[in-house]
Amino acid sequence: MSTRERERAEMFTRFVGLELKGRIISQGFTAQAVAQANGRSVSAFNRWLNGKVDIPLSVLCEACETIGIDPHEVVDTAYNRMVVALGERDGELYPAADAQAALDEAAALLAIGERHGLKAVSEADYTLAASDADIDTEVEAQQDEA
Repeated sequence: MSTRERERAEMFTRFVGLELKGRIISQGFTAQAVAQANGRSVSAFNRWLNGKVDIPLSVLCEACETIGIDPHEVVDTAYNRMVVALGERDGELYPAADAQAALDEAAALLAIGERHGLKAVSEADYTLAASDADIDTEVEAQQDEA
């Protein structure tokens, strides 16, 4: 495996955990509740969600079923985010406008996470942690409250 392939694989794995974290929040759960519902250590579960350790497929499946989503949604979104960050397999990169959209999304997700008592390692963590539809729904809800 080349260095580039390894970098892509490591980023993808991290994005899967972060995307799952975002989905847990958007579905109204906490990481602690999902971990406990599946008989998992809360600290281990948080390491998987934060991309510090590769998340086992069995854990991904358990968590997704607990919160009521399909695992392929998490995997597809994580892969798409990895492609935007590192480009396609052939090296094709995305325009600067897409990068700006990702930064705007990060700001919205940061606010959502803080509202739920979460702190990101960086804005990029939240950019990668939820799907566009989840963000739009939450941002609209916040605007309605204001």
